Amino acid sequence: MARIIRLPRRRRSIVLEGAVACGAAVACILILAPMAQTPAVAAGDPMAEATNVIAGSAGVVDGDGLRIGGERIRLHGVDAFERGQTCGDQPCGRLSAENLDRLTRSAEVRCTPLDVDRYGRTVARCTARGVDVGAAQVEAGLALAYRRYSLDYVPQETAARRARRGAWATDFTPPEDWRRAN
Repeated sequence: MARIIRLPRRRRSIVLEGAVACGAAVACILILAPMAQTPAVAAGDPMAEATNVIAGSAGVVDGDGLRIGGERIRLHGVDAFERGQTCGDQPCGRLSAENLDRLTRSAEVRCTPLDVDRYGRTVARCTARGVDVGAAQVEAGLALAYRRYSLDYVPQETAARRARRGAWATDFTPPEDWRRAN
């Protein structure tokens, strides 16, 4: 037969607090454990980024699109001019794709996935030779900061506009508006 042990009131309180703390810890583990199974990419965390990186030689699809192996990649926070788009008398869409090709040619391109877009492309921040290629495209004036999705490249866009680089030297239709009209 089991015996019930009566503890002094103070000791009962300590045991009860311990039991509540253990229960809270178990609840936290049960809630947080599923999140640990889906690795999150923490900005600046090389260990988290290293496990999710898509790396290799990249083919350029357009000014904000790459292909590494079989993976279609859309540059995060960037909206580049479309291939057939002109800015004034400049073929800014073609120039944008050519610039992205120059940035990535003969280099290992490393892309950290952030999302998947509605077309099934991986949305990622990509670097080549240690340079953020999205930032370089915007700073060259050959893409715009895609403010609807990110404000990351607004400073580069401001610098390009002030220096009248790329499309900023002419009149142009923003890529999103151009796509809607064409």
